[in-house]
Amino acid sequence: MKKRIILGLVLLFALYSVQAQERRLVTINGDTINAPRRPVRPRHPWVIGIQGGGSYLTGSTANLENNLQNDIGVSKENAKDFYNQMRTGFNLGASAHFLFRHSWGLGLKYLFFKTSAGTTFPASGISNPSEMFTVGMKEWQYVNSEGPSLLFRQWLDPQRKFSIEGEFSPLLVQYRDEIRYDRNQFVLQRPSTLRKGTNWGANFALSCEYYLQPRWSIGVNVGYFYSEIRKVTLSSVGGTSQTIRLAPKDYVDISRLDYFLSVRYHF
Repeated sequence: MKKRIILGLVLLFALYSVQAQERRLVTINGDTINAPRRPVRPRHPWVIGIQGGGSYLTGSTANLENNLQNDIGVSKENAKDFYNQMRTGFNLGASAHFLFRHSWGLGLKYLFFKTSAGTTFPASGISNPSEMFTVGMKEWQYVNSEGPSLLFRQWLDPQRKFSIEGEFSPLLVQYRDEIRYDRNQFVLQRPSTLRKGTNWGANFALSCEYYLQPRWSIGVNVGYFYSEIRKVTLSSVGGTSQTIRLAPKDYVDISRLDYFLSVRYHF
């Protein structure tokens, strides 16, 4: 009989402890009440989102401009204008996170970046080297990156309509750069050149989110992506491929500033 009484008291104490953990003391207008404790995880812990906007490459282009002048023969003004064009591009992205706490989540992130530029330069003829022809040159650069992502969220108002959200992502970066020449039939010039490279990078983004309703939010974002390519595989039409380890001064700095809008769904 005593064992049953003791067991019953233990069960009552355990039940009371669980209920106590689910509640907390809150003071409202001077009155203290026993209110439910906020759950550890949010009501909608899964978050998926898409994004899109503009980008600006932040790396130095002085060495690239010199190479364009010395190796191909592009004028100084055209070389500077060419890389000013290359600085601006656009970005797209997608992400999925699971909020294991109200403020913290883990997930995956994918980013895409593209930019392009065009210019012209004089090239000597095949039959008569002293005769010069104008050749058009176009370059496209693509950057794909994906990796894990850490999400932080901080509410800005009691109604939970606005929040500040930050993301940090270590990324695997895949770089592709293609150059094509509008070859004049009288000029000896390879029609295209392709460069590929892979390296690690990182991305940090900060967003101001507005919740249209509990499940949908839109955000205004700014982010910084960092990476540089140190080894490339170079190939061209009619030629063989070769892998080149670049000198430090020739590293391809693809770091950029992103500014974009995002839409997120919470469930």
